[in-house]
Amino acid sequence: MSALTPRFTRWLAWAAPFALLALAIGVQTGWGTAWRRNLPPDLPAVPAPVEVPVLPGYQIEGGIASMRATVERPLFNATRRPAPTAAAVAAKSSIQRGQYVLTGTMIVDNVAIAFLKETGGAGKSRSVRKGEAIGGMLVASVETDRVRLTLGDDAEDLELKVQKGPKTTVQPAEPAPAPAAQAARPSAGVPGAGGAQVQPATAQTRARGQGTSGPPGSTAEQNLRQNRRNARAAEAQASGTQQGLQPQSDDSTPPPAPGSWNNVYRNMRQPR
Repeated sequence: MSALTPRFTRWLAWAAPFALLALAIGVQTGWGTAWRRNLPPDLPAVPAPVEVPVLPGYQIEGGIASMRATVERPLFNATRRPAPTAAAVAAKSSIQRGQYVLTGTMIVDNVAIAFLKETGGAGKSRSVRKGEAIGGMLVASVETDRVRLTLGDDAEDLELKVQKGPKTTVQPAEPAPAPAAQAARPSAGVPGAGGAQVQPATAQTRARGQGTSGPPGSTAEQNLRQNRRNARAAEAQASGTQQGLQPQSDDSTPPPAPGSWNNVYRNMRQPR
């Protein structure tokens, strides 16, 4: 115990001054509260007004009236006189005709379409409706056979060209031939040139008489053969007509055959 006492006494002698110093600092600083500083509240910053100096408006000394000579006598004109004012003339718009050809139209209900073809270039086909524009022109109207294009006050009518075929004429119908049955009906004889009774000409005789007009000589036999063939064909036609016709009562007497037929009939009956 006695050994520790001097050692403790030395440490206490060294620590006592430090303790007194710390106590004095704490009392002076309010134990640290004096070091805390309260900042003032933030105040809104008000911008200072900026004043920009503005130059005064430009003014001609003496006004515009003092510069009238500059306007009336320009420096860049040889005559020192103002150039004459050009009258504004509006160019009248006109249609360049012949640009398109009408190839067809189609009208369905309220929709009207025109089919056009360009005359120049590649000949491109175009289809436009009524009210649309083509080539700067307005399609004003579309009808079945024509189309109207307008540009301002000018207008162009395109007509549909239709190729008409040859005019056909109707040949009048030939009258029906008289039935051969009436021509072949036997009747009373007709007196000939020598007083002999000659039968009236039948269809066979008439056919022979029509064919006897060839020249004399070697062609007479050919004409006779042709007359016979014609007579046979007439008989066949007469027989077919008689089968298809109903018998009719006719009390009238056919007119007598002319004298030329009687001569033909006598010549054919003579032996050769």
